[in-house]
Amino acid sequence: MRWSTISIEDIAQVVRNCSKQRYGNCNGTNTKVINIILSEGIKPMGRKYVHLSESLEFATLAGERRGELVILEVNGNTAFENGVKFYAANHGVWLADAVPAQYLFWRGQ
Repeated sequence: MRWSTISIEDIAQVVRNCSKQRYGNCNGTNTKVINIILSEGIKPMGRKYVHLSESLEFATLAGERRGELVILEVNGNTAFENGVKFYAANHGVWLADAVPAQYLFWRGQ
């Protein structure tokens, strides 16, 4: 496997030492599903993973496709410390199996 030599401690060290301190911190969605997401968390919904973005720009593009835009912030550091697994993808995208509701924040709330 391509990343089989990377341990959880390796990832934790990156999280602790990265000056940006953000990991998959945005998710673009819409007002039709926001209450469900805030209650149940973000689920892959037919995909293999939840897609998260490091930037508001990408999250906005993803969320605008589905209706009235809502941007959720993900407390990735705390989620990771509590066992949520994140996977680096390409172009500022992070993947997760799911993101429980307690790690989500909506500023419009």
